Amino acid sequence: TRLGSDDPKGMYNIGINRDLYIFECQINNLLEVVRECGAYPHIFIMTSELNDEKTRKFWKEKNCFGYPEDKVTFFCQAMAPTCDYDGNVFLEAPGRVSVSPNGNGGWFVSMMNAGVYDKVKELGIEWFNLYGVDNVCQRICDPVFIGAVIDRKCAVGSKVVRKNDPDEKMGVMCLEDGHPSIIEYTEMTPELRNTV
Repeated sequence: TRLGSDDPKGMYNIGINRDLYIFECQINNLLEVVRECGAYPHIFIMTSELNDEKTRKFWKEKNCFGYPEDKVTFFCQAMAPTCDYDGNVFLEAPGRVSVSPNGNGGWFVSMMNAGVYDKVKELGIEWFNLYGVDNVCQRICDPVFIGAVIDRKCAVGSKVVRKNDPDEKMGVMCLEDGHPSIIEYTEMTPELRNTV
């Protein structure tokens, strides 16, 4: 909705002189790595009940943007009850709880629920490169970054960029009670937003 479109974010056209979709940018970025490494990593695209059909249809119409179709797997993320900041659950209708996608943090549970993790094991995949669909600059499967994470024997690594200004609508990575955490921009108080 921040983009002013009802379509899935990846379908958003960011082209200036020609059509250029967010999904297309990401595949172009990934194909740079494919050319360097000589292999096509399997990609898993998490959709929601709200946009799954439209997303799959778009990828089919665009011939997976030149990526091999057998290397692309879609799965729906789990849904969670919606509530206010006090924990009061919203109703969609009398007797029916309102639900929405459980967020990017639910990717693993969603893979498990959708039965996709069986495919991960079957393919022998050991590492995941996760990113938000609206990050058109992401170098997916960046061999230098992934190599550094593996070389340092880290369980996880993360790339971040500094916000342009405190009011930019972007979450932040931080330590919360001594543990790595992400705070969404919608959850930040003015005081927290302006903390350096």
